[in-house]
Amino acid sequence: MQNLFEHSEKVKQELLQVLENFYVEDGHFPLAREFYGHMQKYTTSGKLFRGCLFLEMSSLLQKKQSAENDAYPALVRVAAGLELISSGLLVHDDIMDHDVRRRGLWTTHTALAEWSESLNAANPVDFGNSAAICFGDVLFFLGNHCFVQSQLSSEIALKVMQVSNHELTLLGLAQTEDLRLANIPISEVTEEEIIQMQYAKTGRYTGRWPLELAATVSGLNPVETEKLGRIGDELGLLYQWRDDYLGLFGDPQKTGKNVLSDISEGKKTLYYWYAWHTLDGKQKQLIEKTFANPTVSLADVSEVTALLRKSDLVERIAAKMEVKLEKTLELIDKTQIPEVAQEFLGNVLRLVISREK
Repeated sequence: MQNLFEHSEKVKQELLQVLENFYVEDGHFPLAREFYGHMQKYTTSGKLFRGCLFLEMSSLLQKKQSAENDAYPALVRVAAGLELISSGLLVHDDIMDHDVRRRGLWTTHTALAEWSESLNAANPVDFGNSAAICFGDVLFFLGNHCFVQSQLSSEIALKVMQVSNHELTLLGLAQTEDLRLANIPISEVTEEEIIQMQYAKTGRYTGRWPLELAATVSGLNPVETEKLGRIGDELGLLYQWRDDYLGLFGDPQKTGKNVLSDISEGKKTLYYWYAWHTLDGKQKQLIEKTFANPTVSLADVSEVTALLRKSDLVERIAAKMEVKLEKTLELIDKTQIPEVAQEFLGNVLRLVISREK
């Protein structure tokens, strides 16, 4: 398989250059240096999955290796824009989810709250949250600036902006649905509501968005572009389901996440939903006591994960993922894209459901 992450170093270099230019040109306030330093690490320490997916798919659709593609530098700039916007979304998401760790680092609002203590700020938590909201917005605009500066033709650059704005608008609505589900009891949530929210959220911005952008810069017709978008939806959903598994059973040293996060938040996942609806007696009491409990302990989490492993819930969801994988592979077979691009997408799907971070 073509290496999904072979472009990662190029994207990292581009991200660092964009941030450095931003600081040199406009970052003259004291907090900008703190933001710049944090973002150097934050934006480049992730998997860069979306940017790399966009770049490799663009190359395969155009049947050109990166070294042969005159447009490659412009595509790297688009990939950097995609990653900057993605990081902005995560900055805001971390505030809403009250997360303190992301990508093995302090989350942005947590880092800024700590920094504000050196100012003797009256309320470091509020300061960190408010500053992180502003900086998340900065990343959105920097990302859009990358699209404009990509040196693609004006027609293609406009289409890139249109696709991104459409996807991000719908993503914003999906985020509000995530918040709604997070704030109601699991007893009032349906399995279908969880899946549809995940399609509209992670499905869109992890799968559909980069694949539609790749189709756009490669000049695919609307029919094939929509086919890729549907495949992206399924890819993103599988990505989320694996994320939910890793949030419960993953190695924090690899995932970079707090093991308490998903359970203490009561994140509405299929694992939580199936556990609440299928377990009974003392097992259900443990689920009710532990999930959505902000004071949950490591011992409680260990007890819950051990319970889930002993039940058939993990196997049931794994089987559900396998069915989804096979149906998505069928969708890939029905596209008219180059065979090498079809093979690449199939391998990305298999990587997504087996990854450890």
